Amino acid sequence: MKQLLVLVLCLSLIGCVSTADTEDDNFNTPASNRAVQWTRNNAIFLSGINISMGAPTPGFVNTYYNLFHATAVHLWADGLPAEADGWAAVRPGPFRFVSWLNHDGTSFANGQTIGGKPANTKGRIGFQIGDEPGRGCTTLPCAVDNLNRIAIGVNAVRAADPNALVIVNFKRSDFLEGALDHYTRHMDGDIISYSHYSYGRGAYKGLETVRRYGRQFSMPYWCYLKAWDGAGGPDGKTASDMRWNAYSCLLYGFSGFSWFTYQIEAGREVVSSLFRHPGDFTAGRTGLWNEAARINVTLQHLGNITRKLISTAVRFIPAYEFLQPRGTTNWFRGSGDDQYITSIKPAGSKLMEISVGFFQDDGGKVFFMVQNVSHTNWLSNEVVDLADRGTIRINFDFSTAPATTSKSHLRTVNKGTGRIELLPLTHIQGNQGYLDITLNPGDVSLLWYDTNI
Repeated sequence: MKQLLVLVLCLSLIGCVSTADTEDDNFNTPASNRAVQWTRNNAIFLSGINISMGAPTPGFVNTYYNLFHATAVHLWADGLPAEADGWAAVRPGPFRFVSWLNHDGTSFANGQTIGGKPANTKGRIGFQIGDEPGRGCTTLPCAVDNLNRIAIGVNAVRAADPNALVIVNFKRSDFLEGALDHYTRHMDGDIISYSHYSYGRGAYKGLETVRRYGRQFSMPYWCYLKAWDGAGGPDGKTASDMRWNAYSCLLYGFSGFSWFTYQIEAGREVVSSLFRHPGDFTAGRTGLWNEAARINVTLQHLGNITRKLISTAVRFIPAYEFLQPRGTTNWFRGSGDDQYITSIKPAGSKLMEISVGFFQDDGGKVFFMVQNVSHTNWLSNEVVDLADRGTIRINFDFSTAPATTSKSHLRTVNKGTGRIELLPLTHIQGNQGYLDITLNPGDVSLLWYDTNI
């Protein structure tokens, strides 16, 4: 009976369509352009956007860096020049920033291109031009028209500050692929940004589309993570939703992250989920602020490894085959050019859904990340009783491995400390063994082979 209910639910959901795309990892090594080099040579971009808050207090700035674990400042379209200068005055050493600009490349605060700032201003990472060209559109031509308006700003910013990273942000839509195709082929941008605000199964198609275009055109891709609520009140997001939201991007190879929003002036149509009330630098922090801060630590420790890697494949192992989300492919042996994994499955009797992202370094060394996909706003337990905290079992066969590759352990990074650790395998027979990884809902683990024994 429960499987029948699952099937009915599946047929009613847009994101619940099985796909079998085995060509999703046929990409070349990314070209060494400005954006790729910036991503590989700098600490991961990790921020929360501050919207029209004005010059901050020292306490607010120090908490943002020291306790929230952000690595850069992210400002709204009116952030230049005064608000950015206010942040720089408190912490000039670590100050790095991205600022939104109007679609024509001007600051909303003074109407000047890049806010009147000179080229190569200290701490400047880049500029986002306009926002979400598909917003308000029901057709691709509408989105392309908006992109053509944004292109005016892209060209103006490129002329004013040639070395700045130029960022355009996209939203989930039926014509996301067409909009990305226009941007990557016809505009002088550096970074693809994506608003990742859904907690449902349909979110994966957008993540894969962004990953594919980023890989194909050698453009790093960043994401906005959901830390906002509507004016009507909290949307019911939980800590596990926030973990899944952030780590699903990391698993797909995203290399920049910004919580939308961090803090925001009062009277806007949205409020931050991270503070108890808007428009106040001294507002009390919520429990979700604490979770976002913990997530940021993991994003730093894992992301500072994955930002130097190439996303080669993503696989999704559903609880039932007919629950395969649209835009995903089930795991099969050899995914991501991995030679040793023979199975990935739940270790216990309870159902789990597992996502696996494969990466390689420039020398072809394989890394992989596993995620316990379960989170609060996913599938109703009335339909599918997924494990909450669950254990993933990964089986290996090292019969073809060279002598320099360990057959007794894998390497991982401690998500809390950033230290590299060894994970011993349980021996089965011969060159076969398995590893059990226990993960909280939404959580991930990054693993790779020890090839230098």
